[in-house]
Amino acid sequence: MSEQTFEVSKRLEKAGGGWNVKFYRDGIEMGGGAFPADPHRDPHAGMYWWNGLAESDRAEWMKRAGDTGKAVDAWAAYLDSEAHAAALGAGEEWVGGTLDAGELREREPFDALRERITQLMRDAEALGLSCASFFRSPGSARGPVAYVLIGETAEDVEQARADKR
Repeated sequence: MSEQTFEVSKRLEKAGGGWNVKFYRDGIEMGGGAFPADPHRDPHAGMYWWNGLAESDRAEWMKRAGDTGKAVDAWAAYLDSEAHAAALGAGEEWVGGTLDAGELREREPFDALRERITQLMRDAEALGLSCASFFRSPGSARGPVAYVLIGETAEDVEQARADKR
């Protein structure tokens, strides 16, 4: 019976950061994949992520980022952690026999975050707000457009809507 193993290694920052995984069968490399973690690739996602965190979570991610005081560094630490977990998960799938070496594609560590943002946008639109976003072109927004600034809460947005009436 053949032995399947994997190896996870850090990717170069200039290649998008994150992690690589290589799959081996009986010591022979069979394939692998890249799990990027580039905080500058999608800064809007980073802003939404940061704004959605509780203060305790912000403190934790800032600590993991080396207490730099920069939200982008906390975002980078989060993406790196997610990319590492995804690379390990792919390796475990390979060893478990549920992943073929040729099936792995480059995965986005923040796919779940995009899905959450999309759901929040749908919720906002159900309230009568129209969201111009980085998922669509700004010209696709219809009706009153709400731009939520860093630090604004849902109550702030509702108050602004009430003030316009």
